[in-house]
Amino acid sequence: MPAAARPLASTLESLGVTFRVVGEQTLGDGRVVWLDVGPAAAQLGGAIDLAIEETGTVARLLAKNKSARPVLLPSDLVVGGGKQTRTVERTIVVPAGAEVGVPVRCVEKHRWDPGRGAGDFRVEGTLSSVTRASFAKQKQVALDAYGAYALDQQSVWSEVRDEITRSGVTSTTESYADFLRATRPPPARVAIDPPAGANAIALFVDGTAWIEALPSEALLRSQAPSMLDDFRRRVNESARGRVAGVEAIDDAWRTELVALDAVEGTIGDAYAVRGVRAVGSALFFDGQLAHLAVAVG
Repeated sequence: MPAAARPLASTLESLGVTFRVVGEQTLGDGRVVWLDVGPAAAQLGGAIDLAIEETGTVARLLAKNKSARPVLLPSDLVVGGGKQTRTVERTIVVPAGAEVGVPVRCVEKHRWDPGRGAGDFRVEGTLSSVTRASFAKQKQVALDAYGAYALDQQSVWSEVRDEITRSGVTSTTESYADFLRATRPPPARVAIDPPAGANAIALFVDGTAWIEALPSEALLRSQAPSMLDDFRRRVNESARGRVAGVEAIDDAWRTELVALDAVEGTIGDAYAVRGVRAVGSALFFDGQLAHLAVAVG
């Protein structure tokens, strides 16, 4: 829907987004719930269709979409290489055949390699749900205080350093890519596959929930391994507290959405999910859900 037509106050529920549970699994003291969320913008391609290049600016990368369809680039994706490792700050949809600037933050404090350039980036994985929840809260504070849905770079470096330290990983450059590589499970570990019909996941542990919806089953399958690797670590390190109930999903669906300005050159309607218990972001494309990432707890 055009930005001018957005309701002054809305929720996922009021915008007609629905969910149903299509599967559930227990992992230690945690729970994985698979969801079918819609209407979803299933026509979107995935980040693998993009070429990522440097712009010479730390807080911005260039995404080139050479495909014939618009492509989703989800927030919190970690791209390693280039002059330094970055994470995507805002979910965006890149139009077919377009080049757009991507807002990012550095997650490798002690490296800026001028000898590395355009085609050296690779997707390393996704930030942990603990870090994502922290960043969502920080962006909400910045939006309320300054009107900018953005992260403070010093706070990002501090969060990355804390996560690396907690995990016992060694990284001379304090790189989140090193953390992801060091904590990946052995290839032989049996995967937990999304059931047919699932395009979203809800992860429950220690009284919190992380809910993420993608526009198609295929895109969920491409993102799920990284999210589940993180979830296994959280379950293993759990304080074995209360597991949030499925009502946490209802909380996310009924939390206020606040319209955000679009990233220049991108398409879709972006929102912050702003509540007392639920914080995160949502992006719609042609009136359908393109991405949802919400922390509850």
